[in-house]
Amino acid sequence: MSWKALTFFDKLNLFSGWTFISLIANMCSFTGALFMLINAPYLQTEHFIGFGCMFTWFSITKYFANTREYSMITRTFSIAIPMVIRVMIGAFPLIVAFALAGTCLFWTARGFFDTAHLSLFTLFAIMNGDSVGAIFKGSA
Repeated sequence: MSWKALTFFDKLNLFSGWTFISLIANMCSFTGALFMLINAPYLQTEHFIGFGCMFTWFSITKYFANTREYSMITRTFSIAIPMVIRVMIGAFPLIVAFALAGTCLFWTARGFFDTAHLSLFTLFAIMNGDSVGAIFKGSA
């Protein structure tokens, strides 16, 4: 069978997801280094170098999967991430409903619930236990 006879999805199955993560890491690092050499705006350079480093560290975990002693984190992620995504999808309508209710009920509360975006931010802060006293005093 020749390469030309394969369909796009057959060719795609020949590459693993780690290949694409490594490719993205290398492209971001190269672009960040190029921006650094030509003195591009600093924020763009930081973003490319930062994402390049992040994806490089992600791709390193692929090599840990080859030994059982070091592959515990990758096995844990492969089991836990689908469950976490399902929980997040299930909780999303409730969080949006509470944010919209907060916007409707407490919109006069000194900037905590002025918009739906600020309401989501405030609810996130309350869930994490941050600024609970200030938000309570501001909305009471």
